[in-house]
Amino acid sequence: DRDVTGVQTCALPICGKSGQSVTEVLSQIDTGNGCAELSLIEPNGSTLDYSNLCSVNGLSVTVGPDKLPATGTYTVLLTLGTTVKGGGELKVSK
Repeated sequence: DRDVTGVQTCALPICGKSGQSVTEVLSQIDTGNGCAELSLIEPNGSTLDYSNLCSVNGLSVTVGPDKLPATGTYTVLLTLGTTVKGGGELKVSK
């Protein structure tokens, strides 16, 4: 778990192969009155998939499972509103 108070974005690069299935889960997040968005960004910069939650406590944001369209470096992007606080756990499964 990591305290995300004050953090607005976090990017995690992952290597993937064409046809591979990937799922990202951000669990136990407290957004307060704000929002948390989790995105999977393709090597070309376009968004493959995303999900968000607003005004929740203790729930999970899940993206996927997604079949990767190309081999390359993808980015798992976490964007948090300024009121998001507390801890959470980000898991990426391939």
